[in-house]
Amino acid sequence: MKLRIILKSFNKKLIQDSLKELKLNLINEEFKILNVISLPLKIKRFCLLRSPHVDKKSREHFELQFYKSFIDVEFNKISSMNLLLKKELLAGVSYSINILSI
Repeated sequence: MKLRIILKSFNKKLIQDSLKELKLNLINEEFKILNVISLPLKIKRFCLLRSPHVDKKSREHFELQFYKSFIDVEFNKISSMNLLLKKELLAGVSYSINILSI
């Protein structure tokens, strides 16, 4: 069975630390790591008016940076998937698990 674990965060260091921790845990539990890929940085920029009534040209600019990476994993036992679902990553990192093939 092949799985893809997708990690998302606003902080690059959190993603890197989570990947290291996840790799160590997966190797210890007989998973086979196929790919570890970091995706390009996504930036959302937006602009807000400071004072909409008086100074229309006075603005503030903000940006959000999204870091994303994924790991492709292969394993044989269904019981090992339960161990993977119970894993807790660092605070600030969200993850999702997609099934690639059975």
